[in-house]
Amino acid sequence: MSDNIPPNKYDDSFIRASDLSPLNSRNARPIIFHPNLEETNIGQSLLSASIPTSSSSSSFLPATSTQLVTIPQHTSANDHQPSEQAIITYNPFVQGLMSQVAQVKQNKLNESTRIQYLSANTAFIIFLFHNFPNVLQLEYLEMYRSMQDNINEKLFVKGVKDSLKMNTICPFLIEKIDATLFMTYLVSLKRADGTYFTFSCYDGKRSAIVHLISESSNHLSNIVRDALSDMLVSLKNHCKR
Repeated sequence: MSDNIPPNKYDDSFIRASDLSPLNSRNARPIIFHPNLEETNIGQSLLSASIPTSSSSSSFLPATSTQLVTIPQHTSANDHQPSEQAIITYNPFVQGLMSQVAQVKQNKLNESTRIQYLSANTAFIIFLFHNFPNVLQLEYLEMYRSMQDNINEKLFVKGVKDSLKMNTICPFLIEKIDATLFMTYLVSLKRADGTYFTFSCYDGKRSAIVHLISESSNHLSNIVRDALSDMLVSLKNHCKR
């Protein structure tokens, strides 16, 4: 190690990034274990970074244990790509930081709001299952059908709720969802006498769905967002009547 590198707690545990040789012609990609790896989808819970493999590289990494694993190359929760092998670098210090990040992310909503969103999204998925089953991912559609055939309605609702894993799993296909479908669901929610609830009720349902999409690493196109916003303005006027 060069003499001009300032001393620190990692002095005796640094290796060059170039020492992490790739398993094939691609560059090695050190990846850090997520603290809750065993409970989450590995494709969503690993933090990856491209590291130069040239022998002239002056980059350094903390020397840590490595392990060979196979990881899916997902760009979103609904994207399915072939898996490949990569070098896994385990770093307890960074693992602790990632755990803190996960906690901060979770705390952006209080517990009561998270539960309200989960209930709202469960109702939305059940609405899709009964009225627009073609927009659901096949694996979830088959699972919901199996549950409906074998358990009572109360357990079916619980099964759908559990499948969302506290708003982190999106069972529907984003590309098949548009503003009209969202609004069809919202206007189906009325009082027993056929009148609309207050606008805040519908805006809360919208926020819950957007939260589910975001937390599952998906996103709505700007076109859908803009169209939905315009429709909500119109719905707000109906709620005032």
